[in-house]
Amino acid sequence: MADEHAILPFGLELQDAMLNYATSQPLTQGSMEGFEYYIFVAIPGIVPEYSLSGSSGMEIKGDKGVSVRKKGNTFRIVCDSGEPNEFRINGTDEKQIRILTIPRNIAIMSYLVDIEGSRHMIISNALILEDKSEIEILSSDGARVQVAIYPAMEKAPSVDHGRITMIDPANQVFSSFVVDLPEFSTGVELNWIQSNKFSVRLPGSKPKYVSDMVLRLDYFGDTGMGFMNGSLVADHFFNRYRC
Repeated sequence: MADEHAILPFGLELQDAMLNYATSQPLTQGSMEGFEYYIFVAIPGIVPEYSLSGSSGMEIKGDKGVSVRKKGNTFRIVCDSGEPNEFRINGTDEKQIRILTIPRNIAIMSYLVDIEGSRHMIISNALILEDKSEIEILSSDGARVQVAIYPAMEKAPSVDHGRITMIDPANQVFSSFVVDLPEFSTGVELNWIQSNKFSVRLPGSKPKYVSDMVLRLDYFGDTGMGFMNGSLVADHFFNRYRC
């Protein structure tokens, strides 16, 4: 491990349980009916390990990829750092506690949003925006978007445009959905002004579910300049890549 920075917790109270230490970094926490959850991020090069102690009646159960060992009233939990893992703490006087560990490549695709009044984490390669009681999904890479939600939901949320379908999740702690967004394509009006200059006219309107239209040009030459309504908006030196 090199050039890694992390904040590692110790002496953290989780209701009636005490987190003596953890070798993964806290990301967020939330509360659902019947349980509280804590999400940690595995640090590259460090195996996620937790030490927890509590009352004699406390029990900890983990899913595949989680090793639980007990000595007295202290538990040592080791998780597989390559995949999401969850273990659950039972036997406290309050709610069940769930601890989820996710690798960093998943953490950087996660968003915290409110769904039906509860805090959830959405994982997706699309951009997720929250606006009051609504969630907006923005994708420039195809019309099909896959999302995973934690804690898992029993049914799919509704969508204003397109179609959402619940699918079998790769990991049972999540609920997974495929969102098929409406496809939109449009032509452009191209007029040559001279051999090295042309104008492009785009449609004056677009459907409500389309946030932006992107114009890409392939060209060969020294430089390329783009103007919109008389103002320079792109100044590009030819480098074999699109502008």
